[in-house]
Amino acid sequence: MKIFLIFVFLLLFSLNYSFSQLNYKIIKDYNFDNAIDIWNVDNLGNLYVIQNNSINKFDTSGKQTYSQSIKAIGRISEIEPINAMKLVLFSEEQQRICLMDNTLTLNVDCQSFEEFDVKNAKLIATSNRPNLIWVLDEYRSTILLIDIVNQKIIQKVENMKGILNEAAEFVDLIEKDNFLYVTTSNGKVYQFDQMLSETGMQLDYFSQISTSKDQQAYYLKNNQLYSLNLSTSEIQSIDFPEKNVFDFKIQGDFLYFRSERIISKYSVK
Repeated sequence: MKIFLIFVFLLLFSLNYSFSQLNYKIIKDYNFDNAIDIWNVDNLGNLYVIQNNSINKFDTSGKQTYSQSIKAIGRISEIEPINAMKLVLFSEEQQRICLMDNTLTLNVDCQSFEEFDVKNAKLIATSNRPNLIWVLDEYRSTILLIDIVNQKIIQKVENMKGILNEAAEFVDLIEKDNFLYVTTSNGKVYQFDQMLSETGMQLDYFSQISTSKDQQAYYLKNNQLYSLNLSTSEIQSIDFPEKNVFDFKIQGDFLYFRSERIISKYSVK
């Protein structure tokens, strides 16, 4: 869990810091018998959870609508919804991705990253452009944008650590509002445009970037939620009702908090 406050912005911005009381309304608790491993939420609020070599899909009412064994695919590292009709499963262990439709049916053969000359894919992220995904090749410190339908490389930048003068490992990759964010193991976050040019903006310890008119970056510390408005540079400390939270996700106007065996969905005003 990220445990330090932000410092780099003291050099980059004149920050406004405030405390905010938000109105939370519990929408749904998703309870599970076993610890939750990998999970994600699509843009319609469908929840995907991997447990015991199976992927399960739940609708917004909490009803389990589909379940599919994924034992043959291998250990899954990430679930990345492309949209409500398609999602990508990434296995770092098997070095491949598999596409599923909205019924959790594999609709094509899984693709090996060897086809794209990727030596050690560590992270993936979906793009808002159709059928494109970002891939981090740890072996070459390379970020690629791949068309998974036409099976071709759209963009590729090698030696990212050298370019950024960064020694820490890359641990997260996400695209929001036409920007790609790369997070390191020491909590630094770099922002890139769609041409993979660094914008010069750097964040410390922010784990979630929301999609909205006034884009926000969030992180979690000691059961406290902190947000940074990327437009106004205002930082807020936000109380929230969940305890022992491992991680969280933002989808539209909803926040999802994960503890060991529960995912709680809240609306926020």
